[in-house]
Amino acid sequence: VEEQQVDETDEQFEERVLNKRAYQMFTVVRQKLQQQDQLTLSEMCHRNNKKQAAQKFYSLLVLKKFQVLELTQEGAYEEIYVTKGLKFDNPVL
Repeated sequence: VEEQQVDETDEQFEERVLNKRAYQMFTVVRQKLQQQDQLTLSEMCHRNNKKQAAQKFYSLLVLKKFQVLELTQEGAYEEIYVTKGLKFDNPVL
């Protein structure tokens, strides 16, 4: 369990924890994207409950923010595709 540092604000602590979770997600996605060109959110969340699926989706958004992954969707309620981003080979989280 992560603990908040003495000199760390609540916001900084939360961001550090979320970035750590995003990096853990990246290690899984990186392995899969070395074998195929793209993944879908639905295959990544297969057999997950709503909370787990939401956490994975949020981690993907964090990775997109850092340009590690690219997310595309044709339209509302359509499948979300996950592909390599500009900084996939050199992630900085």
